[in-house]
Amino acid sequence: MAKRLTARLRTTPLWSFIRWAAKTFVYLVPLSVCRHMTMVPWLGLIASARLLSQETCVEWFTGTPGKQLELIPGLNAREPQAVKKAWELLPHKPEGIYSILEHCHVVKGEGKDFSGEKVALMAHWDPENKVDPFVSYYLRHFRQAGFKTVLASAAPLAADDDDIAHTDAVVHRTCGGYDFTSWKGALECFPSLRHAAELVFTNDSVFAPLADIGRVHAAMDSVSCDFWGLMESRDQLPAMPSFYIVCRQRTLQHPCFKTFWDGVDTSSHKETVVWRFEQSQTLWFALHGLTPGAYIHWDMMPWLKGGPAYACWKQLVQLFRVPCIKRSVINGDVWWANPTGWEILMAQSEYPPGLARDFLERCRRVVRPA
Repeated sequence: MAKRLTARLRTTPLWSFIRWAAKTFVYLVPLSVCRHMTMVPWLGLIASARLLSQETCVEWFTGTPGKQLELIPGLNAREPQAVKKAWELLPHKPEGIYSILEHCHVVKGEGKDFSGEKVALMAHWDPENKVDPFVSYYLRHFRQAGFKTVLASAAPLAADDDDIAHTDAVVHRTCGGYDFTSWKGALECFPSLRHAAELVFTNDSVFAPLADIGRVHAAMDSVSCDFWGLMESRDQLPAMPSFYIVCRQRTLQHPCFKTFWDGVDTSSHKETVVWRFEQSQTLWFALHGLTPGAYIHWDMMPWLKGGPAYACWKQLVQLFRVPCIKRSVINGDVWWANPTGWEILMAQSEYPPGLARDFLERCRRVVRPA
């Protein structure tokens, strides 16, 4: 009953007022009081975000990056009770075979063979169908780290050769869907991606890199796993945010990988996409005997409430050299997160803050024209 009432409340204007009032209260109290609020349900999320934006909070973190994950105790060993629980938690079982090949158009790299290569596959969307300089910057650094790059866009691109100079292949789709549909389009247009040595699924929802991409991959090379994410999340289910997932050969060539991507459709309902694909992918692979890993794992911050990419974005870069910041944090789209100091952090990391500023300002002009 309480959950149903809360869900209904979230759809009303009253919810916006409650969030505003809670955040205002937490930011008005002294920091000394705020420190005692971190374990308070719900308010603790806001209190933690405030503290993490203003203090280093080194003592909040333990351990080192890079670890094999046990999503459910006993699941890696295929213990019956753990397997049963994982099936019960799995939000969606992939089913059906959908093809979007007829809706995909290869702009660059027709017939390119990625077998045996390290490849970064980036899902892309832009309000004006452009390849923004911050996207080119990200792609260029993947190239410098030894990756081939594929850009999978959600719409026809208004781009010249300079805009896509740091890509080995470009494909755009003309059907509905979100990032998973874009990645699917690239997988269908370039079947050799399933034979890559390593395939990175990433997107343009982040500003990157603020640290060496190669260093993160080098750290994960010593972790025994079949696929890994830049971050582990336990906010709702044991999962890994889809903005940076790395699949190794055993995963790419496993039948469950094909089954998963065959089942990705053109749904344009965001919550449906999240639970069908983002929330299901990690458990689905693990249920089929593939071992997950994560660079930033839950044991490093068991106190965390909310996604690590939003709650402690500053510490992830400063303490652990995570190479990206979510656009939604900087743009203020995550109501409880605190973006204070992002420009300073970028400058300290030698990432040009102007790339982020210019892109966000352009987006605001498009959404709210003068």
